[in-house]
Amino acid sequence: TTIYSIKFVSRGSKLEIHFVGSGFYRYMVRNLVGALLEVGKCKIYPEIIKNMINNPEKKVSLPTAPPEGLYLNKIWY
Repeated sequence: TTIYSIKFVSRGSKLEIHFVGSGFYRYMVRNLVGALLEVGKCKIYPEIIKNMINNPEKKVSLPTAPPEGLYLNKIWY
């Protein structure tokens, strides 16, 4: 599993986060978004997210973002 890019798009009062990757673990995107929200609230340092991405087998206890608004946009073969 490789994340190739994470892109942030502002659409009015909403923020879209686009993940592109070769595959995703269960709850992976929700965990990353939850961690990003914690960084935005100044509750954790950005280095924690880098460590999560580089070491997916290490468990970090952070909030998981809710599933509302999450959808699969496109699949490439």
